[in-house]
Amino acid sequence: MSISLQIILLLWLLASLGIHTWKGGTIFGVKLGFLLGGSMFLGLFSISTLTWQYLFGWMSGQILEMAIAGEVIGAGLIATSLKPILIRVIAVFILLVVLTIAMQTLGLAPRLK
Repeated sequence: MSISLQIILLLWLLASLGIHTWKGGTIFGVKLGFLLGGSMFLGLFSISTLTWQYLFGWMSGQILEMAIAGEVIGAGLIATSLKPILIRVIAVFILLVVLTIAMQTLGLAPRLK
């Protein structure tokens, strides 16, 4: 649920700031992801027992999520048709699912319990 609110924030900021390209959206997404992930890193590091490595991985994931979301939103704001963007998003999703399964099979990622 929280990622939905972050995506709405990203869309609102991109539209308000006039960033209407995939490249601009990606750069802004990285910056926003760093700020959101960094604040979560610092907050959880100060009050939880999680290791800094775990929190750094979490922050890195946040940066990557916002970068991809910024790219998709930036491209969508200038697109005349969203169909090509939707096809690319679905293709990347399928690729990442296959990559996750491959990593779990090779023992490079933990399996679900």
